[in-house]
Amino acid sequence: LSQSIPVFDLCSQIYYIAKEPNQYHKITKYALKKAKEKGMFD
Repeated sequence: LSQSIPVFDLCSQIYYIAKEPNQYHKITKYALKKAKEKGMFD
C-alpha cells in the first residue's frame, strides 16, 4: 500500500496541473527560484 501512495500523489498532481496550468507555472518558477537561492545551478 505504501508504494501506491506516491503514484496516486503523482496522478493527482498531474490532474491538478492539467486543470490549473497557470498555477503549475507559478509553482515551477517558485521552485526554480528556491533552487537558485540554494545554489543548485552554480
